Amino acid sequence: MVEVFHVRYFARDADKHYLPARHLASSLEGLDKIVVRFLWAIETEAQATRSPSPTTVSLDVFAPEAGCIDVSLFAGVASGFMPFVASMQEAVRAKLCEHIVSYVMLRWGGRRTEAEDHLKMALDIIENQNERFAEDRRHERETTAMDRQREREHIEALFRSQADLHKADAAKAARPVGESCRSMTITNGDTSVEVDEATAEAVKAKEELEVSDIIEMTFQVDGIELSSKTLKVFDPETPTRRVKVHISDPAFDPLHQSENPYETAVQRRSRIKLTGKATRKPDGTLKTFHAISGQAL
Repeated sequence: MVEVFHVRYFARDADKHYLPARHLASSLEGLDKIVVRFLWAIETEAQATRSPSPTTVSLDVFAPEAGCIDVSLFAGVASGFMPFVASMQEAVRAKLCEHIVSYVMLRWGGRRTEAEDHLKMALDIIENQNERFAEDRRHERETTAMDRQREREHIEALFRSQADLHKADAAKAARPVGESCRSMTITNGDTSVEVDEATAEAVKAKEELEVSDIIEMTFQVDGIELSSKTLKVFDPETPTRRVKVHISDPAFDPLHQSENPYETAVQRRSRIKLTGKATRKPDGTLKTFHAISGQAL
């Protein structure tokens, strides 16, 4: 059994595990470009602006598993063209691909601190592989700490410049989120990164947005759009300004048995305390809020 990493798409409704074909195709195309070009950049130690031949490196899809739209992806490489990447054990290569995709999605998804963690882990994998590759091919030489640091800095700069090329590909990869599913995760078993609707909004935005951790904010309600599950509220930081709240709380579902706090707040024209993630523009202005729960006040 080959070692794969998984991308999982979670439906808005737990019992409806399907995606429009065009959304899944767009997502896989974006993931393919990110993984293939990053691996080629690592092998050549130069920025990759085009994808090499599929016979050199490819991202292959395995049969999905039950329970959600679960796509198993395997990065196949030709050892003759890519000896360094091909020398990695499949499990190591799968883990590297997971960190590459996570880094790019989080870097463009307004979660730079988390993105840096995945960049560091990817660099650690490459650094360890460099040592093994040199020994396996009997290219071992004496290296100083300064040599290793310079090599790591070079690869880090390469990763950052390569990620700058993949804004559009990240947006393609995140296309289903918010349109036909509520989130997607990138995982290799022991860890996973979630691209939720707030992160996907940042990935798709024309300007670079920042996405908060899960926080609480209180808003004055102004209206509601039932079809789009959107609440119209006043910005608590600039009370004359209106912003939108995107609701992914199950309590908003008409079939949900308990009281809908969003409709209650609208009927009362009251304030509402929301838990979720905020997206902010480069100047710090609140753009949208993504609510996972709410309490009418």
